[in-house]
Amino acid sequence: MIAGTLRWFRETRQGQNRATMDENEDNLSEENSAEGESLGRSFRQARKEMWVMLAAWIVFFLWVTLSCARTAFAGPDETGQIATLFGMPRWVATGIAIPWVAANAFIIWFALGYMKDTPLPADEPETGAE
Repeated sequence: MIAGTLRWFRETRQGQNRATMDENEDNLSEENSAEGESLGRSFRQARKEMWVMLAAWIVFFLWVTLSCARTAFAGPDETGQIATLFGMPRWVATGIAIPWVAANAFIIWFALGYMKDTPLPADEPETGAE
């Protein structure tokens, strides 16, 4: 059944008027050339922002994971006290609180300073739709 459908599709396509198809393709390429440039810039900017955010996520993930894995199971020191920083156990401060504050600072910088809004072409109503 699939082979028959494919054969029918090929035969139908070959029977179409090639001049009409070429004319339609030329019109589409002219209409989309300006739109493609704008969407291309928008796509490139979004892709660049995505890579920056992915890199930041990896950095903060590694910071939290490695810091907590390395220091969370440390027992009390010689005096029997757990090391503290800012009134919290040191591993909580260096593995959770500081990365959290740093990630929030990065997000604020990223959103306010790095992200760019790229203009898109205005949507035009279709002509000939009656």
